[in-house]
Amino acid sequence: MERVTFGINEVYDTVTDSWSTKASLPYKGSTVQANVVDDKIFVIIDGQNLYMYDPTNDTWTKKADLPETPTGGALFASTVVGGKIIVTGDFSVENPPNVYRYQKVFIYDSKANRWSEGKTGPVVVQFCVVGATTGIYAAPKVYVLGLVYDSFSSVKVANQVYDPVGDSWLSAKALPTNRVDFGVAVVDDILYVIGGYTSTDLASIGGTVNSSALTEQYVPTGYTGTLPLVNLTASESKPSSTYYCGCISFNGWNCCGSFFLS
Repeated sequence: MERVTFGINEVYDTVTDSWSTKASLPYKGSTVQANVVDDKIFVIIDGQNLYMYDPTNDTWTKKADLPETPTGGALFASTVVGGKIIVTGDFSVENPPNVYRYQKVFIYDSKANRWSEGKTGPVVVQFCVVGATTGIYAAPKVYVLGLVYDSFSSVKVANQVYDPVGDSWLSAKALPTNRVDFGVAVVDDILYVIGGYTSTDLASIGGTVNSSALTEQYVPTGYTGTLPLVNLTASESKPSSTYYCGCISFNGWNCCGSFFLS
């Protein structure tokens, strides 16, 4: 998730090591997520407005909006599986005096410019981040990582798995560390959770929250590839400092970069 101030669209050329400014986002919102399908960039702004950018002719096109807006317009995550954009997150429905929360799923078909709704998850994963496997070494699924929403108990971490083929959910081994604002990278269908913020009680507003340089690895059940020589399943940590982690999606892959400032 990144902050958008002026809808600026800048492109980095890896061959010439140079930057250029392209056509700006038509809609200037506060949060944005981007996914790539068929070499087109689809940008979701404020959890609802969808625009498509065509790099070939440097143009933006308005597309069908999300049918519903996630809580705060920001508590959602997106990825690409099988050429379709999958959005999941914390969606709330008010029925005064109560507010009900749901882990909803919406699927976007770019060819039909149409959204459909998938099966709602069994638990709400707050501040969720997703990583998708491709089907090469592990079945194509969406792994929803974050904290379980439960205002009546202590913090619980989650690894909820959405199967877009069977439109079903299952629970997988949870994150070893309770944290938020982390990034997820998927390499050869293995998930790497990078950075974020940890706390003994992240649900407590007054709790002490510490930045983390932690990297943890998750290998999906039924993995058929060759495991890396370095196994980070337990963790591999580095000296504490101010930590930043950002992720983008390209061609269905989530890519992350981590940075340390002393």
